[in-house]
Amino acid sequence: MGIIYRYVHVDTRVLKRFSTELYKFLWLPMLMTRLPNCRPRDAYLLDCLFTQLSENPYAMLMLFSRVSQKTSIVDSMPFNAKKVVNVECNAISLAQNLNAMASEVVNNNYIRLYQIIERVAEFRDVVIPYRAFFRTKRYVMPAEKIREYTLRIASSTVRKTLEHLCCIENNVVKGVEVEAQPVYTLAFFSSDFSDGGIIVNKKVIRFRALAKLVKLFEAQLAEITVEPVAPW
Repeated sequence: MGIIYRYVHVDTRVLKRFSTELYKFLWLPMLMTRLPNCRPRDAYLLDCLFTQLSENPYAMLMLFSRVSQKTSIVDSMPFNAKKVVNVECNAISLAQNLNAMASEVVNNNYIRLYQIIERVAEFRDVVIPYRAFFRTKRYVMPAEKIREYTLRIASSTVRKTLEHLCCIENNVVKGVEVEAQPVYTLAFFSSDFSDGGIIVNKKVIRFRALAKLVKLFEAQLAEITVEPVAPW
C-alpha cells in the first residue's frame, strides 16, 4: 500500500501576492513532524524530496520550519498545481537521518553538510561601496571568503537546530521519538530561481535554498512531477 498524503491547507487569497508570470507552484512531499518527548507543543515541516534526490540528509534542514500545531491539514488539494510523486517519506527515515546528522556534528564532521551547500550555493566576489574622505571607495570581498563564512554559519546553524530538536544534548547524541505525517506542502519559486519558499495556511515562509534546489534537480523533478487530476 502506498503512502497516504494529506495537504497542508493554503489560503488562496495569499496566492494573489504572486504573479503567475514570475512564479511557479509545486506540491512538495514533506513530513509534518512532532517530537513527543521534546518540545511537544511544537510542530515542524521537514523535507523529504530533496533529501532523497541529493542522497544527503542535510537537505532536509534547508527547508526546516516550525509551524503551529493548529495548522490545517485537508484531504484534497486546495489549489490546482503540479505535485511530486514516488518519494519515500516516513518517520523511520526521518529518525535515521536526524541521528546520522547528530552523530556527524558531535564529531565535527561537516563533510556532507558542506557538500550540499557547495551544490546549491553560488559564491561570487561581492563589491561593498563605502565613503572615505568624501569619496566613494569599493572593497571587494572575495568569493572564497564568502564561502568560508557561509560554511561556518551553516555548521553552527545545523548544530543549534539539532540541539533544538533534542538530537544533541551536552554534545552527546540522543535518540528522539518521532511522530510524522506525510503531507503535501505548496512550494513557490520564481522563474529565475532567485526566490522561493512554502505556503502554510496564510503564512508565506521564504527559503531561497528551495529555488536553488529546484534548479539543481530540475531534470529529475520533471520525471516525477504530475499534473493535478480534475475535477476540483
